[in-house]
Amino acid sequence: QDSWKRWGGRAEILIFLVMSIHSIPEGVAVGVGYASEQIYSQNLGGYIALAIGIHNIPEGLAVAIPLRAAGSSINKCFWAAFLTSLPQPIAAIPASVAAWFFDPIMTILMGFAAGAMIFLILLELVPEALEDETPVRIAWFFTIGFCLMLLIQVIL
Repeated sequence: QDSWKRWGGRAEILIFLVMSIHSIPEGVAVGVGYASEQIYSQNLGGYIALAIGIHNIPEGLAVAIPLRAAGSSINKCFWAAFLTSLPQPIAAIPASVAAWFFDPIMTILMGFAAGAMIFLILLELVPEALEDETPVRIAWFFTIGFCLMLLIQVIL
């Protein structure tokens, strides 16, 4: 009980744990992306790492803000946000190695991953966004985000 209070409470602990677990598949994506560079001569690793790095900014805030609101120090908030992303490089290394063993089915696995993300966006994120925003505004944000990622891909 006391250790939970030091972290700000049950909700903050739950957010910390969920975000830490959430970082594992992101690390797998980075590892597989870098492995695909060696297999298919594409620049997916850097692109995925940069996209996930940008994505980690609001994730870190999602961990730090509730802790800070509960009275935690800035130092503790920083380390909590940092530690939630630590599983990414830990998961990336074995994922990259495993990708070499699954080379023959790599395109199938990448297609499955892309399909899973599209499924999540269409069935979870878009309906949730439609509860708070107009369809036109959501379309604009989607378009801006898509264009930014295309720009990053061209730069890399």
